[in-house]
Amino acid sequence: LFSNIPGQDAAKEQLAHAFAGGRLPHAIRLEGGEGLGHLAFALALVQRLNCQTPTGIEPCGECQQCRLTAQM
Repeated sequence: LFSNIPGQDAAKEQLAHAFAGGRLPHAIRLEGGEGLGHLAFALALVQRLNCQTPTGIEPCGECQQCRLTAQM
């Protein structure tokens, strides 16, 4: 879940606006060195995109798609 990922505030804000507007950007830039949550951010994004009942930027974490994605 995005709330568990430290940093990447600009990318999270960009996604929040994109989801609210119903249009996703073709790319999202994740900045910073190693250990800043790039992989966790990408996995949270996949989970959110596949979620059956998302709330804003956050996936529900409970639906079948969220459970399958969490196993990645």
